[in-house]
Amino acid sequence: MNKSFTSIDKLNNLFWSKIVSSTRQDVSSVSVFRVIAGLFILLLNVNSFGWIGSAPRAFFDPPFFSLGILFKSFPSTAVLRTMEVLMLICLLFTIAGIRARFSTRLYVALSLIAHSFQFSFGKIDHDIIYLALLLCMSFSGWGTQLALVPDTMKSSDSPERSLSLISVLLCFGFFSAGFLKAINWFNLDFTRSGVAFWYYSGYYAMGRTSLLAPAAQHVPLSVFKIMDYLGVIFELIPLFCLLKSRKMWTIWLILACSFHLVNLLLLNIAFFTNALAYLAFIDYSALGQKIRKNRSLITAFLVMTLFVFIIRLYNVLFYVEDMSMLFIKDTDIKTCLWIYLIIWLFTLSVFIRYFRRLLRPAVV
Repeated sequence: MNKSFTSIDKLNNLFWSKIVSSTRQDVSSVSVFRVIAGLFILLLNVNSFGWIGSAPRAFFDPPFFSLGILFKSFPSTAVLRTMEVLMLICLLFTIAGIRARFSTRLYVALSLIAHSFQFSFGKIDHDIIYLALLLCMSFSGWGTQLALVPDTMKSSDSPERSLSLISVLLCFGFFSAGFLKAINWFNLDFTRSGVAFWYYSGYYAMGRTSLLAPAAQHVPLSVFKIMDYLGVIFELIPLFCLLKSRKMWTIWLILACSFHLVNLLLLNIAFFTNALAYLAFIDYSALGQKIRKNRSLITAFLVMTLFVFIIRLYNVLFYVEDMSMLFIKDTDIKTCLWIYLIIWLFTLSVFIRYFRRLLRPAVV
């Protein structure tokens, strides 16, 4: 029995050590990523929840495993607006490094509560990945550097554990999606295609007709079927790549960016917050050193961040428009899609450049 436990313990240690070697970054790198993540959300993904307060009580149908199940109806608009203001303040503090550990966790908690009410209409979304990322990174020590009021490094803070956990969560998410697709899509029936079903139902029933979607009207069904196979394989292999090496993990992340890019161009499905989760695995240490040497750049950045925060705060307090992206209305779907396209092209270029750096021989 003891030998069995010893073997299991060795396998467990080997499993996590391989993941750490594929994802390891230092505190300096994750501190830069904290700024990137906070700014990404502040500019591109500030959700509005105040509208929920005016919804009829008859629409209140929260999932069983939800915080919303603890309530009898939607909270008032004033409560939800207050939560939005607090979330904005948390974002500002996270970017500036003002007790970033606590600010990040409070932002995640408030977001989960707000999303619980948003999902109480009976439909869920895919925002959980970026919230899981923020929660994991709050244990990385990312508020100890490049911070106005830095956190004290604790024994529980570890960039290695944080990045390892979020990478495993990504692998689990993709594998669970790929496994179900494999059951239904991985066959020799070339008269049916999962990707084709998504494309045509989205094109004709949901109005997803932007970017390259019209051109896909002429794509043969056999090509869609091949895309079924490639999609399933892509979603089933991330854990293998993660355990193999840092280079293989980076290759899979490049494939992930390409996968989302194709989805966006043909299906008009963005999943753009996934880009933030992928960018956590880039090494920003060199960028951090350059930033520390340029105080004028830091000052200009803080002023710009404060300016964006004030605009966002004004929009919440006076409810100008629903604008997840700064200055762009949520109803302006075509402009949003073009912004998503820029995000994915930029993210893909960052990973290609990072992979080239990994291929260079180490300097002794």
